[in-house]
Amino acid sequence: MTTTSRPAGAHIVGRFPLDGPEDVFRTISEHAGPLLLSMPDGETETNWISQQFDILALVPQLERGFRTSYGIETPFPCIKLRHGVRAEDATFPELGYARVAANSFDILKQLKSAGKACESVRLQVNLPSPMTVTSIIVHEDDAKVLAGEYEQAMFREVARVVDAVPHDQLTIGWDIPAETVGLEGGRPWGEFPFDPSETAVVGDLFRAAAAIPDDVPMGFHLCLGSMGNKHLLMPEDARAQVSLINRLVTELPRPVEWLHVPVPRAADTQRYLAPYRELRLPEATALYLGVVDIVDGLDANQRRIATAQSILPAFGISTVCGLGGEFYSRADAIAILDMYTALAEPIATS
Repeated sequence: MTTTSRPAGAHIVGRFPLDGPEDVFRTISEHAGPLLLSMPDGETETNWISQQFDILALVPQLERGFRTSYGIETPFPCIKLRHGVRAEDATFPELGYARVAANSFDILKQLKSAGKACESVRLQVNLPSPMTVTSIIVHEDDAKVLAGEYEQAMFREVARVVDAVPHDQLTIGWDIPAETVGLEGGRPWGEFPFDPSETAVVGDLFRAAAAIPDDVPMGFHLCLGSMGNKHLLMPEDARAQVSLINRLVTELPRPVEWLHVPVPRAADTQRYLAPYRELRLPEATALYLGVVDIVDGLDANQRRIATAQSILPAFGISTVCGLGGEFYSRADAIAILDMYTALAEPIATS
């Protein structure tokens, strides 16, 4: 592509503030369908990781509590081991993502049959990395000892997802805010309950990638812990993200078909994206930049895209993160879809 062409395609991160999967699929298809290789169901039931609180609270060895920060109890809820219980005795149930995915796929299939969704679009199932869940939900005193058990529970959940949805109709994305924030030096609750070094993160994500069959496209959503465009931290540039990506696409045991990366509105776009000159993506890996923001309008989005195009030869567009209903309305979501259509070219499908 030349620097004067429009980006090709768009990506929707996960959460989408509508009234269930059918509403999400219909609305996205109507406003931006030709731009997308895949669609999430909006996470209207799983609410990203929020449902995990209720699921883990049912484990007999666990209970609800409050997180501490530097030794001081906070009002933020968490899950922790009951007193005197060993982590290895905790047995995690099904985590709910596969059940929701199966239902969402049935809805999407019906909409395709009715001509209300693109036949080629895949169901996009977004899963929080095991380290993200244990870092955010589990009390810091217990996160390390429970991390391995929860990781295995998540990998069993992946197996259920790929059993429930035909592989040629599915893509799976790992959401990795804990890893992204950790690599940037962020410590939102004191010390992370895992090693935040790049080599350790790549090792954790190696296991996550290995859980997904090669014939199911897989991607990563690098996330700055964004909530309504407020981020846990704002790095000066994306060098840590680029370094991680370059290792993921060369060291994982399977291909990475797509990547979504944040471009915060408040960042100096030229400076922030400069490290992407060192990006070494395989030709088959799609990159989506989170350059679209409803706050500052179409002209500002076009300027961010033009700046990005001076650094990267090809990419699709997205928002910086998902569109949680706490921060975005239905009208906001539709306006963003219409921005996608104004800013990007439809993708070519075989």
